[in-house]
Amino acid sequence: MKTKLFTLALLLISAGSFAQNTAKDEATIKSVCADFSEQWDKRNQSGVLAHLADVPYASRYWTNNAYNGNTAIRELVTKAVEASPKPTGVKRETSNWQLKALGSNHYWATYSQAITNQPRRSGEV
Repeated sequence: MKTKLFTLALLLISAGSFAQNTAKDEATIKSVCADFSEQWDKRNQSGVLAHLADVPYASRYWTNNAYNGNTAIRELVTKAVEASPKPTGVKRETSNWQLKALGSNHYWATYSQAITNQPRRSGEV
């Protein structure tokens, strides 16, 4: 009986530790995703590229496009920043987070992101 109680106590402690780590990991992931968007909106090319894994199997999905491979993603970011170098000034709101652990330090994250203020274009009233 003592062994069963001890095992149960260890399982509960482990479950509690896992839940805390998961919550911390999730907060970190959300923060990194928010910083990626912030760097993008600032048109900080090096800041955006610093968030991208330098691996050939990297992928980035937008509503209407998918880019596979770090070379394609880096080219896309470079062209987009060169074409529109001024900061966007938008504010974003994220929701519908779905995070899936793919190992001890890998996650798959999906979420919705909406622009909550659309800055005026020059000449608009």
